[in-house]
This record gives sequence, structure tokens and C-alpha cells, in this order.
Amino acid sequence: MTSVAMELTWAVAAVAALGSSSAEFASLSDAEVLAARGPIADLLRLSNTAAAFLAGTIAQRSRSELGQSGLAARHGFGNATLMAQQTTGLSRVEAGRLVAVGALMSDTETAGWQAAEAARDAALAAQAAAEAVAEAAREAERAAAQEAERAASTGCNPRLRSTLNRR
Repeated sequence: MTSVAMELTWAVAAVAALGSSSAEFASLSDAEVLAARGPIADLLRLSNTAAAFLAGTIAQRSRSELGQSGLAARHGFGNATLMAQQTTGLSRVEAGRLVAVGALMSDTETAGWQAAEAARDAALAAQAAAEAVAEAAREAERAAAQEAERAASTGCNPRLRSTLNRR
């Protein structure tokens, strides 16, 4: 379960524990009334977040390029805003804002995942490059050692031999 889902579950439980009637709320002490503001505000915020997730999903599945096969169109709505309006009971303007926020939340989340994936790819590429550089250095050391060994076996100074070979 996501953290939003967990927070929503806790907020629902906290609000439900307050009571389910005016009489039960009236029986709360002043301290309990003041303390109840937090869970109720959390529940409203989290339910709005869930509504934005839903509206963003409706918008994604109702993109104009999908035409009549889009979710909203298949269910008789002209666009995602009208479907979100019917789903949430909000005004058309409020539903439009909710769709925009939901789409932005989805885009932001997707961009975060893509950035994390790009960072992982970059780290893997950097690691591969470092390994290639280390292997090239080891190979250069082996070649230098072999050259020195050959020079030592012939009794010739490697620099002198290199110079002689060029002539």
C-alpha cells in the first residue's frame, strides 16, 4: 500500500472514531474537538489527492489522440473534465482544475521515475567506463612490463632500442 493509501486509512479511522452523528460530536470535549481538526483536515486533503489521482488517470485514458476509444468518450462524456465532474460532483471549473492537477501529478511522478532511471543508467555507464579505463591501464602496464622484460633479456636499454628501431 502506498504512503497516501496508508495515511488515508489512518485518517479515515481517526475521523470514524470521532463519531457518526451530531450528538456524538456534541459529546466531545473541547480538547477532543480541537484535536479532531487535524484528522479531518488530513482526510479532506488525502481524499482530494485521491480524487486528483483518479482525474489524472481519466485524463490519461481519455487523451484526444484516442478519439472515441478514450475512456471518457466510451462512457458518453465529451472529455475527461466532464467525466471527472460527474464522478466527483464538483462544478465543471473545479473538475477541470482537478483534471489539470491530476495530470500534472502524473507527469511529475513519471518524470521522477524517468530521472531515477536515467541516473541509474548514468551510474552504470560511469562504472563501465571506469572499469574500461582500469582495464586499459592494466593492459598498458602489462605491455610495458613485457617490453621491459624483452629489453632486459636482450641486454639493451628500452629507450635506446626504441630509438634504434625507429631508424
